[in-house]
Amino acid sequence: MAKPLLFGEPGINFPPRELMEQHVREAEQVGATDYFFMSDQLNLTYPRSIWTPDLVPGADMWDCDTWMDPFVAMTIEGSVTPRIKMGLTSVDCSRRAPAVLAQEFLSVDHMVGGGSIFALAAGEQKQFAPYGWSRERPFARMEDSIQIIKLLMNATEPVSFDGEIWKMKDAILAMQPYEGKAPQIWVAGSNPRALRMAGQYADGWVTFGPGPSTPEQFAEEREIVRGHAKKAGRDPDELYYADIFLCGMTDDPSQLDLIYNSPVNRWNALVLIGTGVKWREWGLQHPLGDDWSYPRDLIPMEWSREDALKLVDQVPPEAVAKTHVMGSVSECADQIQEYIDAGCNCVIAGNYAPGIVDSGRYSDEPGESAVRRMFKDLRTRNGVETPWTFQNA
Repeated sequence: MAKPLLFGEPGINFPPRELMEQHVREAEQVGATDYFFMSDQLNLTYPRSIWTPDLVPGADMWDCDTWMDPFVAMTIEGSVTPRIKMGLTSVDCSRRAPAVLAQEFLSVDHMVGGGSIFALAAGEQKQFAPYGWSRERPFARMEDSIQIIKLLMNATEPVSFDGEIWKMKDAILAMQPYEGKAPQIWVAGSNPRALRMAGQYADGWVTFGPGPSTPEQFAEEREIVRGHAKKAGRDPDELYYADIFLCGMTDDPSQLDLIYNSPVNRWNALVLIGTGVKWREWGLQHPLGDDWSYPRDLIPMEWSREDALKLVDQVPPEAVAKTHVMGSVSECADQIQEYIDAGCNCVIAGNYAPGIVDSGRYSDEPGESAVRRMFKDLRTRNGVETPWTFQNA
């Protein structure tokens, strides 16, 4: 049986707590959001040198490198409402041992009333090198981790495991899943090994669009995941196939030029791709070369303002359009609908236009925000007007 179509928006990962709670209550009143998704970050993708109020009005409100522990943030927001559930779009498997992750996942899920989603990822160099960690054999760690986490979350007796990285003997995690149902474990990424792990072990797969993933590429990679699920004797219709969208969404056409030309949007168009080869597919030349790799090479703190802006000046508007969902609420819904038609059954979308044009909000206007209006539009188009989580609260 195919999974219901879900819609998720970013949670707020920074203080004050009152802002986080207000964010949740506004979304619940609108009734368009199934999930809040957090992210496991120590720093964001932008150089601090260009995250300044003269370039980004929202910098007056939020330091781009201020991130709460995601499990704490999930617990805070999840405790406000029983109806909107909590997710984590990526947690790397190298900075925390898998047994610790299993304990954290179960703990959070109990605190928020079940239904949580946790996506495992291989990790990004920006989370490692500056802090003294080594990003070694990330996919081997990831494969061991997903097996260990699922083993421990469902075990009632001591268990053992002999993996590439991790070895366990008579390990026990006696805390049982909330109401007998363990949280979902997804795999993030489009690396061939990640696609195999998603189909072989996971409850879902999540990627990032539109830049690294066109609707056609999403459909192709989804079929690869489904093929691995079938090979493992699993029902591929029982998995979620999710995509994360960065949106520059506004119904004020006069703001679009500002959004397209924002240094932070142009920076993301430069770095948030798998490799520089992707630009060549678009008929463009990547300023950092074909070999550029986001997870391997990006350390934002290394970039001075002068050097970062020199690169930004080399990013054309068409590259921003390729890596963001841009336009009015209706136009953005049109673009995301193509991914739903390609098999995406969980849309995760955040609108960062307000922070670019106005310092008054973190990500969107209060109440029925652009993202939530887009979710309502997409729900109507796809015949799922009531959030699944509201039906099952």
